[in-house]
Amino acid sequence: MLNLLIIICIYWVYKYSRRWIYVHLFLFFPATLAHELMHYVVALITFGKPKAPYLWPRKTELGWVAGHVDCQRLTAFNVVPIAMAPFVLLPLAYWCYQQSHYSVSTQQVALWIIAAGICFIGAIPSRHDFKLMFRFPISVLLWGAICLVASWLYIEPKIRPLTPALQ
Repeated sequence: MLNLLIIICIYWVYKYSRRWIYVHLFLFFPATLAHELMHYVVALITFGKPKAPYLWPRKTELGWVAGHVDCQRLTAFNVVPIAMAPFVLLPLAYWCYQQSHYSVSTQQVALWIIAAGICFIGAIPSRHDFKLMFRFPISVLLWGAICLVASWLYIEPKIRPLTPALQ
């Protein structure tokens, strides 16, 4: 019950703190840090030549930018993994949530749920991430096909019956 209450509070703060942008940017700085760090790490792994993450918020003509990572070498091979890198935080969010079930004190439960909320909010790709990804439509198709084949190879063996059907 406490888990659900904390999750509702995190959602409420995330939704309504956008009215006060400085409060929102301050409260969700850990999520922004995790989000940009994922872009940076995946860009390093895929040879995107990232520059250091920029975490100082700035106002643009389209709204506020909480942070960004500039990459000097975006290719059709690495643009989709770099743009969708924050999704790596979803398993971490799930793990933090699972840890809250094994906690003995209320404070530990609250901390694990807050950590899960931060990871979940940090895992949401920005509009700019999607725009960047769709600049390379061939890459989107290629990575989509790779994901479909990988999921088919992972799921398909589990669907087959263990014993041959009687004829």
